[in-house]
Amino acid sequence: MHARFDQSGSPWAAKIEAAYIPLEAINRAAPTSDRYPQVEKGTELLRIPLESGWAFQRHSLRECGVIISGPDPRTFVTPVERVDMQHSASTIINGWLEQSRNDPSWISWAREKNSQAFIVLTLCRILYSLEIGSVASKPVAARWAQRSLEPRWSLLIERSLANQNNKQESSEVDLNEMLAFLIYAADRIQPGKI
Repeated sequence: MHARFDQSGSPWAAKIEAAYIPLEAINRAAPTSDRYPQVEKGTELLRIPLESGWAFQRHSLRECGVIISGPDPRTFVTPVERVDMQHSASTIINGWLEQSRNDPSWISWAREKNSQAFIVLTLCRILYSLEIGSVASKPVAARWAQRSLEPRWSLLIERSLANQNNKQESSEVDLNEMLAFLIYAADRIQPGKI
C-alpha cells in the first residue's frame, strides 16, 4: 500500500506519516525499545521505536483524530497529561541541545534553511502546547509565538515560516540565532516557567 502510494504521483506521497501500533501499546509513554511499523516523510516502512514526541501525537490523535473507520479515538486513547507533554518536550529539546554541542553532522543538517525552519517551528509548537495545553499547526503556533514570546524571536520565526522548503545554506548569524532560540526554549520548558 505504501509503495503504491509513493509511486502514485500524489504531492502528499512524500509527506505521509503513519504508525501501526497495537491497541494495548497506544497509551504507552515513549521512547521505549519496542519497535512498530512506521513511515515518516519520504521513508520506507520501517520497524522503529516511537519517537520522543509521542505524547504530542497521542494528544492529536485523541483530540483531533478523523475517523475513517472504526471507533472514536477518545474511546481508546487516554487523555495526555501536561507532565507527559513536558517530558516529551524536554527529551526533544535536550536531545537537540546535545546534538548541537557534540554532533557535527547535526550542525551540518541544521545549517540548511529548511532544517532551521523545522527546528524553530517545532520549538514554537512545543512552547504553544505546554502553554495552551493543546497542539496546533506550525503556522498557528508560530503566530502565537510571535505574539507571546520575546519580540527578539519574531524575525527568526517569520524567516522560518518562509524557509520551510528552502534547502540553501544559511548564514552563521542565522544558525547562531536558531541555536540561541533552542537554548531559550530549553530554559522556558523548565518546571515552573510555563
